[in-house]
Amino acid sequence: MRRHVLHLVAIVLLTAGLGMAPAHAAPPDAAFCDYTAVNGSISWSPGLVATSTSQSISMTVNATCQGSGDEAGAWTFSLSGTTTEQCLGGSGSGSVTATGANESYSSTFSYTHEGPFISVNVAPAGPPGDAASLFLHLPFAAWTTCPIASASLQGTGGVADTAPGPGPTSAHLTGSGVVSPGLTLTVSPQVWTLSGTATGLFNNSAGSCSFAASWTVAADTAAASLTPGNGSAGCSSTGISISCPTIAVTRAAGILSMTGTCTGGALNGNFAIAFTSVFPWTTYTADGGFSIV
Repeated sequence: MRRHVLHLVAIVLLTAGLGMAPAHAAPPDAAFCDYTAVNGSISWSPGLVATSTSQSISMTVNATCQGSGDEAGAWTFSLSGTTTEQCLGGSGSGSVTATGANESYSSTFSYTHEGPFISVNVAPAGPPGDAASLFLHLPFAAWTTCPIASASLQGTGGVADTAPGPGPTSAHLTGSGVVSPGLTLTVSPQVWTLSGTATGLFNNSAGSCSFAASWTVAADTAAASLTPGNGSAGCSSTGISISCPTIAVTRAAGILSMTGTCTGGALNGNFAIAFTSVFPWTTYTADGGFSIV
């Protein structure tokens, strides 16, 4: 049975970059796994249907991550667990074995599935005390099909040392945005805005902050972004203050990427967006993540 999503006239998949951000000058003991460097598969038993049922899930995710600590290199995450889930989404938990180039550990994970997006957060385990986050998406053909028993996965992620004291941050962002005056087939200037909530590990402490970004694109169309957009971003709440006065945003091959300079280091973000307005495209939802390394 083919599932139709009302008003989603376009899907632009940007992945969840996961963020690792030091709050000090020393190199972060963390690694960021960029889009196309995180791939895997998932299976559900007995299989997802249109109503919520109990499922046994099995996932394998391979990630190649870059960083200055022992987290850098190739990782394999083998996950199994149970969920209450349907084709549109669900949640659950389970156990995971993570094997890296220089270390390995076993831990538990939490699982959230929302439309095409799957988020996995691996709890710290020590030694060595690493935590991991994976922000994944299903292929369009998979998440618009119901029932479904298995699918491939692609996304971003990160692995961070969670030893006490100053350390990195990993952030998962969900939000929405506006494009003004709206994307059409004609090349024209556009102003993009994005706001939402970023949740994760901030300086080795769990927390969340309100994220906001805006950027201007001088020549933009519904087909592609022809020039990089320039703007600013930030994320703040009690005890959390991130300011990115200069960012550049590009949109190509279905990926929305954000880079810039922030308090604590360099910004690297990837986001999956789904336009929610009829043509011209003026509103969208976003799911992804960012890193500050």
